Amino acid sequence: MKSFDKLKENIDTLRQKQRDAVSKFKSTPNPSVNREKPKEKEHDADISAREKLAARLKAKRKAMQRQAMVNQVRSEVQQDSKADK
Repeated sequence: MKSFDKLKENIDTLRQKQRDAVSKFKSTPNPSVNREKPKEKEHDADISAREKLAARLKAKRKAMQRQAMVNQVRSEVQQDSKADK
């Protein structure tokens, strides 16, 4: 019987601690708003994939600029040849 009374006291104590914790939590203004998500470290594979994509796009832009320059030179040559005739 003594152990049951002790158990009951322990349970009552734990319940009171829990109530205190809940009331303390509820009394603070919006704790979840202030909480920030921890930044995750980016995986090396993601970084290298992004770098490869950037390199491909840069090469594509460079090739398009070269092609535009070639087309411009061709059109100038054609205009000069038409003017010569």
